[in-house]
Amino acid sequence: MTDYFILVLDMDGTLIKTGEKPNIDLMILLEEYINESRVLIATARHPLGVEFVLKDYFNFVPTISLNGAALHLTTWTKFDRVIHFPRETVDKINEELSSFNIITTYYGTNFWAVSDFSAGVEREAKVTGITPVPWSNEFADRCIKILLIDEKLKIKRFREHICRKLSNLIQISASHETYLEISPPFVKKCLFLPDFLNEFFHQEFQHLKVIFIGDSENDIHCAEVANESWTFPSSPKRLKDLSSGILDHPNGEGVKEFLLRLINNI
Repeated sequence: MTDYFILVLDMDGTLIKTGEKPNIDLMILLEEYINESRVLIATARHPLGVEFVLKDYFNFVPTISLNGAALHLTTWTKFDRVIHFPRETVDKINEELSSFNIITTYYGTNFWAVSDFSAGVEREAKVTGITPVPWSNEFADRCIKILLIDEKLKIKRFREHICRKLSNLIQISASHETYLEISPPFVKKCLFLPDFLNEFFHQEFQHLKVIFIGDSENDIHCAEVANESWTFPSSPKRLKDLSSGILDHPNGEGVKEFLLRLINNI
């Protein structure tokens, strides 16, 4: 390896296949870089969900979570930077949600609250390892991201509706055909990347090579700002267009493929 780089990794669909355990060979390859604080996870997950996946392999990995609404650099649960929804925005979102048959989940710094305990919520809990609690208005001013789960595939119609009603107050991205994620405006996965670089390397963004690997719509901003990015055959066209190349294998096998190429200077 000739270039000193920072590796920014999406989690679900990239580092792992959602619902499965990490590839142990990949974890071994990543260990040296993680020990040197040269790996940053950028994910839509709650930080406790990141811990659930990686705790058996690493004490801690710096993470930008909740699609860029939070940065944590010290422990799995402590947020060093966080962008909350204002209470009035959450109230307006809930008002627009009232006429749709959609399960609403609210992520905060130390809670995951849900409007309904359904099969979709049970699946999400199994994937993240977090036990949700019933939603109440006391959480409204501590909400970082809102995740909608729709078992009947009406997410597209709702997305059009809420974008029309609240376009200046929210940001929306899709991470799954039945999931829609609502974040504060201007929040993006790589928003806190300069903070990470400054914290660990005391350097500006332009002085370090940033390599990104991701697979979905909410990864586009990271591909836009990285020096080099890689993705997968099933990724959205826009992400492919921004990428330096397409990896042959999906999920962790693709990341392992990339690291082996890097190590062997291919």
